[in-house]
Amino acid sequence: MLNKQPIPSNQQTGQSIPIRWIVSDLDGTLLDSRQQIPPELVRRIARFTQSGGRFTFATGRTLSAAMPFISLLQVTSPVILFNGARIYDPVSGTYLTEHYLEPAAVRHVMRMYEEAGTAGHLDLLLFHQEGIFSTAISEQVKQQMRKDGVVIEKASPLWMESISGKVTKLMLLGPEAEIISFQIAASAIPLNTVQSERQLLEVLPSGINKSIALSAMIRLVGAEADGFAAVGDNLNDLEMIGSVRNGFAVANANPVVKAAAAHVLARSNEKSALLDVIDFAESTWPSGHGWPGT
Repeated sequence: MLNKQPIPSNQQTGQSIPIRWIVSDLDGTLLDSRQQIPPELVRRIARFTQSGGRFTFATGRTLSAAMPFISLLQVTSPVILFNGARIYDPVSGTYLTEHYLEPAAVRHVMRMYEEAGTAGHLDLLLFHQEGIFSTAISEQVKQQMRKDGVVIEKASPLWMESISGKVTKLMLLGPEAEIISFQIAASAIPLNTVQSERQLLEVLPSGINKSIALSAMIRLVGAEADGFAAVGDNLNDLEMIGSVRNGFAVANANPVVKAAAAHVLARSNEKSALLDVIDFAESTWPSGHGWPGT
């Protein structure tokens, strides 16, 4: 593991609270380039949770796109979805928190897209309830479907505007230069935009990000922030990584995220970087790993 400062024992780091919780981004962090979690990492996460640790996600994905990994890892802790717009409880099967874009903001972004979308080769996705909708199913929309394992339905702009009161987020797909231009143009609107991948811009409710959601989750579970490690790679992870004492950036992370992280890992997502995070978390536990009695 590479770190900004050496990380050995609890005493040297001043880590008085054991790290029992690991909150990981999915794409580019936990998942490899094939959108899979290597078997060795699946087994290691299972041992971590069996010993008393808690493992969960903070992702931009929808519930349906995250569910295969929730099931694979048998996650029972709250899961942050839609880059913080929703927190889901896998045990009860319900959302603990939900946030929506202001209808006026949705309509404004759609107007911007109508003016710039075709010329800029952009596609607009609208997330409503558990569905994802687009005015056209282009090749890049199809690629997004394959990547996330979701279905994106074609819908008219008029219908999309008619549901503007229950939109969790919007997403723009396209060339990076056009994405950045769109983000700059949208900065005058009271909402949060984040480039979660080079060719992907997410439009979220104002004041919503993974960090805000993580703070809410910590309150919901009655834990302390120093008992959490957060791991990520891209700009939608930036606030979350910087908001906890033990924020980790994987080796393939955006340089801005690395600069904000307390620890920069030597491994990338292709090399199961989370193995090192789990080892570090367990090194903060009292001798005899696990909760008392485990």
